[in-house]
Formats: sequence, C-alpha cells, structure tokens
Amino acid sequence: MIVHVWAPEMFRGTGGIQAFTRVLLESLGEVRPDWRLKVLLKNDTSEENIGGTEAEIVHFGSVPERRRTLSFATGVFRAALRERPDLIVVCHANFLPVARWVGKLTGIPFLASAYGVEVWGLERGSRVARGLQSAWRVFSISRYTTERIVREAGVAADRVLSLPCTFDEERFAIGPDRSNVRGRFGIPEGARVLLTVNRLCAAETYRGYDVVLDAMPAILKECPGVHWVVAGDGDDRPRLEAEIARRSLSAFVHLAGFVPDEQLADCYRACDLFVMPSKLEGFGIVYLEAMGCGKPSLGGNADGARDALLDGELGLLANPDDPQDIARLVVAHLRGESENGLLYDGEGLRAELMRHYSRAAFRDRVRGVADLFESEGA
Repeated sequence: MIVHVWAPEMFRGTGGIQAFTRVLLESLGEVRPDWRLKVLLKNDTSEENIGGTEAEIVHFGSVPERRRTLSFATGVFRAALRERPDLIVVCHANFLPVARWVGKLTGIPFLASAYGVEVWGLERGSRVARGLQSAWRVFSISRYTTERIVREAGVAADRVLSLPCTFDEERFAIGPDRSNVRGRFGIPEGARVLLTVNRLCAAETYRGYDVVLDAMPAILKECPGVHWVVAGDGDDRPRLEAEIARRSLSAFVHLAGFVPDEQLADCYRACDLFVMPSKLEGFGIVYLEAMGCGKPSLGGNADGARDALLDGELGLLANPDDPQDIARLVVAHLRGESENGLLYDGEGLRAELMRHYSRAAFRDRVRGVADLFESEGA
C-alpha cells in the first residue's frame, strides 16, 4: 500500500496542526508498518524522520515563499500522477482543491483532515467545501468541528470519522512543581493559583482571557488571595496589561509572557485550576496537558472543549460569555464544592484522561481508519 501525506509542516512549527500531523504519521507507521508512506511538506526544510517510521520525506521549504504554494501544488500533483498512491492523506484544508482534481483525474481516494478554524464558515460551493464533500472520509477532531462542516460545508455526516487529539503523556505527567511561578510573582505559599496558557493575540480574544479578567473581582470577593497567571505573549499584551491596571488587579493577575515548551509542564504543576473558557476551540490540547499533570480544567461549553473535557466528566464547562458563571464554577471548585470528585484526585483524573486520550487510544482510532479503508477496498 502506497500512501502520500500532504502537510504544511511538522518540524518548523509547534502549533496544534503540526503536533496532530506528527502523531498521526507516527501512529500510521506503528499500525501499518507495511504501508509505504511518502510525506510531502510545504514549509519544512528538515529531512528528519517521524517517530521511527521509514517514511520518505519530501520538503518544499527551501523554495522561495513567493513561489512555494505553486511549487508545492505542482509537486504533489505530479507525484500523485506519477506514483499513483492507493490513498492520499490531506492534512490541511488548503490542499483539498488539488486533492479533488487528482481524484477526478485518477480515481485516487483521499482522506481529509478537519481540525478547526480552517474548515469553519465554509460556503458549500467553495473549493475547500467541495474538496471535503469529495473525500473518501473526513476525520474530525471534535463534535464541534463535525457539526460545523456538516452544517456549513455540506459534508455527509456518515462520511466523518472521529479522531480526537492526544498529548505528550511522558512530558505532561504528575510531578513536583519545579517552576518559579510563586517566587517570580510574589505569590504566597498556600495561595490558590489559576492558570491560562494562551497566545495574547488581538485577533483571538475568543480564547477567553478577557472574560476571566471580568470574573476575577467576583472570584476574589469569595476567595480572597487567588492569583491568576497567564502564560503566553502576543500583540494583545499591552491592552491586557492596561486593563489589569485599570481594574486595580495587578497584585493578583500576572502575565508570565512566553513560556518555552520544556517549561510548560512545570507551569501546569504550579496551578490549582487551569482556566480557558474559549468560544472557538477546535479541541484544546492544553486541557489534556493540564489534566496529564493532574490538574483540573475549566473550558467553554460551546466548542471543542466539550470533547476534551468529556461533557464535564473530566472538567468544568462554563458559559464562555458569562463571567458570573465562570466565577461561580471557579469559586465552587476552590472551596471543594464541585460535584465531580475526580477533579480533586490528580492520579484518578490522569488515569481517566489516559483511558480516552492516550497515545494508545489515538493509535487504536488510527488503526480503525486503516482497517476501514482496507475493508472497503477503496
């Protein structure tokens, strides 16, 4: 079986799509070692292999940026016509129009990835939507994304496969807090700490840090001395700093700036509750990372966080537009009044997380997709 994989990048970036693509390729190599994988990467320049697989790597990152899109589209098109793979796995929606044309010319089926914002808000007649409609199957990371591509892009619901995210379970594990979060911000020993890990991007305030800021006075009124640490940086930081000062919350709200990947786990371990009541989260790997460290999470009840937190079985779900609802849930949790006892049991929380979202669980789902493809003889 020859399988081509088209992806934007896997080594240059650290975003959700890059991480998802890497683990997808590793899992494919593990469950189908007899499949011959050829990975074509638009933006990477590294020829590093993926998780021990023997995939052939072809990168286009050395092509000047102004010509790279055309060069990549031409390259993957020609490779498909020349090698006639049995399946093409398309890891970004922008590549779907090319995959659709390859399919029309050759009959080669393709499997499309539907991650998040890149497939939301599509018009049914758009080139990307027609690509999704033409795919052999579409794998979606959450019910939220599935609901949107079915409703907006006209994808048949029975063509969508669930493939939720996983996380680095070795790095994000329960352990001692080796961070200097308390010392850096003068947080007293024993004070309760809320944490958000997020880009501070003016175009992405839907991720919920403004509404948490709105909730802080009510939280502090009921639980004096609570501190909120925001890890992340971006162009929205000056505005957020000004808002914190204007509300006289500088003693309790701390902007930690960019936190390197290798320090993130310690950052999670320093908190009592991870809070990110987003409205447009495709899934939310950060919730898994926090829970992997034994820390409970609060997410929004209107997006992919519902999947990450299993509709409240693994965490708290709040109305992302209602600061009072967020404050109520945070205060109840900090007082030990949350109805879900699992949220106070770090080991138990991690064990339940692993049952649903471990690498092994992800690999089993990938095996199911491979089994389905082989059984249908596509």
